[in-house]
Amino acid sequence: MGSPGKFLIYLVIGLAGLMLLSQIAQAQRALEASRYEQGSGAATAVEEDLPAEIVERIIKMVRGHPSLSGLKVEVRVGRIRQRLADCPAAPEVAFAAPKARPWGSFSVVVRCAKPFWGVTVSVQTRVFGPQVVAKRYLAQGTRLKAEDLEAVSTDITRTPADLARSVEEVQGKILSQPLAQGATLALNILREPSVIKVGEGVRVQIQGKGFQASGEGVAVTAGTIGDSIRVRMPDGQQVSGRVIRPGVVEVVIN
Repeated sequence: MGSPGKFLIYLVIGLAGLMLLSQIAQAQRALEASRYEQGSGAATAVEEDLPAEIVERIIKMVRGHPSLSGLKVEVRVGRIRQRLADCPAAPEVAFAAPKARPWGSFSVVVRCAKPFWGVTVSVQTRVFGPQVVAKRYLAQGTRLKAEDLEAVSTDITRTPADLARSVEEVQGKILSQPLAQGATLALNILREPSVIKVGEGVRVQIQGKGFQASGEGVAVTAGTIGDSIRVRMPDGQQVSGRVIRPGVVEVVIN
């Protein structure tokens, strides 16, 4: 009876020893992993803030862009992945690529001429300003009046470049498509009002090789300055000409 009892005791002690060895091994592996992570973390580049004077130069450059004239802009300059090296002269600051509008996310470059080095810095802007919206539904062909529109101030960072910014710049122009109430007004859906109306008497200036003549006619089509319109002459003949000013059409004969 004693022999089986001793066997069980030895078995329990053996199993306990194996469990202890397993736990020790796990602890060692965890310690080694921790040391590895700490070592790799120390080797990883730590992001740095740009020197304050360079940040101010970037902000000044962005705010001075022509597309931001008269608008409120918030500029956020990103961090860099390494500390800037010494530069005896003031580093150059420039847009990483030509920018028609530095609105939203883009990059700038900070460069030193000698010794030569350069870093790319991310920049984020938010732009606030007015945009023109319709106060009511406006049908195609509407000649815009001040009471049809209003300018509202909002975040315009992601709006198209051709949106109208003031009521004054679009007043009197003609809509080439309908505009819903509250919709923003784009400049590309506007045309100048006609300076010559259908049935209106016009003066026709004829330009030919070696001669000039003038006469009177009646507009068959309407148009604004620069448009080509048709004019009926006194003999019933119709000619095409270009509107050069109110009431005057030029016809060129080759």
